[in-house]
Amino acid sequence: MTVWNSAVLAAATGPAADAWFSARLGCPVRLVYLDDPTRRPVDLGFGRDGDVVSFADGYPLLLTSAGSLSELGRWLAEHGEHPLVPAGCP
Repeated sequence: MTVWNSAVLAAATGPAADAWFSARLGCPVRLVYLDDPTRRPVDLGFGRDGDVVSFADGYPLLLTSAGSLSELGRWLAEHGEHPLVPAGCP
């Protein structure tokens, strides 16, 4: 898998997890995770030597909340944009 121009080996969780998420999202998906976070060091422009990151874009921790996503959806709608959908789903 490629994350922000970094090739990263992802481990599959398995068919049961894929089926569960696919059923809830309404499209076929695969759930993967980074089983060894030491494989991807943080870009030193965004962290310190020794910091590692998983599938995030450059920071070891990214947070959001339902309220933030709801507000983002409202802003998008105000500008005539479509709501957000999970990647790979119609």
